[in-house]
This record gives sequence, C-alpha cells and structure tokens, in this order.
Amino acid sequence: MAKRKTIKICGQIFKIVYKTKLKNAKGESLLGECDVNKLIIYLIKGMPPEKETQILIHEAVHAIDKMLDLGLNEHKVVLLSLHIISLIRDNKLKL
Repeated sequence: MAKRKTIKICGQIFKIVYKTKLKNAKGESLLGECDVNKLIIYLIKGMPPEKETQILIHEAVHAIDKMLDLGLNEHKVVLLSLHIISLIRDNKLKL
C-alpha cells in the first residue's frame, strides 16, 4: 500500500513527512509530531500500518486542538484519538 502523502485537517492540507528519527525539545524519542505552522505531520518510517494509522490520527487530533484552540492536554488527546480509532474500526468505516 502506498504511503499517504497528505491529510486534510480543518480545511488545511497537511503534508505527511516520514523520518527515521523524531525527538522532542527534551530529546525524547517520538513516533509522530505535528507542526500546525508549517502544516506538516511527521511520522517515523517503518511502523506497522495499524500503528502508523493510530499515530496519524493522534497527530491529527493535536492539529485540531491547536487550530481550534481547544486546550486539550496530552491525556485527553490520547483518549480522544483512541476512541476515534475505535469508532472507525467498530463501524467498519473506510478511510
């Protein structure tokens, strides 16, 4: 399956960039990161497809949070993204 190159979030086209390494400001390894100013979502290369989808949705929730100024903390982003994935899978929705 071809890798997704873009995703539309809140009417904006985000580019998806695959990297071999991602680190936060503290130097901790990440699986994904969202830059709403540059409209880029970074994902680690080589993840299994199911994990990649999970991380992409997680980063999309971060983008929505930032673009709409919702003020979600990381715990709420995790919960919301996991339940969105469950909603999609449980109802056999096609993406």
